[in-house]
Amino acid sequence: MTFVDDLLKKLFSKLQPTKIQTSKGAVVSSEKLIRSYQFMDEFSNWKKSPNTLVLLNSLKEDIKNKQLNLQTNYEIGLLDLPSAKGIILHQQNENEYFNLAFLADLIQEKTKEFGYANYQSKIETEELGNEIKSIESHYLKVSIKNLINSKGEEQNQLYGNILLENIKVNNQHKYLKILATYYNGRNYSTPLPFSEYLNKVFQQ
Repeated sequence: MTFVDDLLKKLFSKLQPTKIQTSKGAVVSSEKLIRSYQFMDEFSNWKKSPNTLVLLNSLKEDIKNKQLNLQTNYEIGLLDLPSAKGIILHQQNENEYFNLAFLADLIQEKTKEFGYANYQSKIETEELGNEIKSIESHYLKVSIKNLINSKGEEQNQLYGNILLENIKVNNQHKYLKILATYYNGRNYSTPLPFSEYLNKVFQQ
C-alpha cells in the first residue's frame, strides 16, 4: 500500500457521523451518503426519460466544444493539472432535467462498468452563519481484479481515481466536479485519456 492509499484509507474509513468546529467557527459534519427510496425512484424515472438522453448528448457535445475553446450552451469549467484532469458542470436552472445529483449518481454507475469499484460515498456539511454548504461525493478506484495488467508488471490505473463532488449551498445545487487523479511512476500504467472517459460516461 502506497502512502497515498494509506492516507485515503484514513480519510474515508470512518463511516460514522462526525462533527467538528473549525478555527473560522464553521461546524463541519461528515457521514455516509445513503439515498432515500424516493430519491432512487425519481432517479430511475429520470434515467428512462427521453429528455435525459437529450441532455446527456448535449453535455457531451458541449464538453467537446469547451475543450476546443468553442461556444457552449452550458457553463463548463476545465481543470488541467500535472497529475489530475477534470471538469466542472455548473447548475442550469432553466432545464428541469439538469439534476446534478442524478448526474453524479449516473456517472458513478457508468464508471463501475469500466472496471471500477466504489471506494467511498459520503456527504459533508459545513455550517457558517446563515450559509450551509454540502458536498455529496463518490470516490471510485480501479477494482482489484482489474488493477494488475496482463503481464503483471504494473498496476493498471485505467483513467485514474475518479472523484465526483456535487456542491450545494443552502440546499441549492451549484456545480458538479468530475475529477480524475493519477499515480506517477513505473509501477503504474499510463492513464487512459480523460476525454475518452467523459465521452463514455455521457454516452447513453
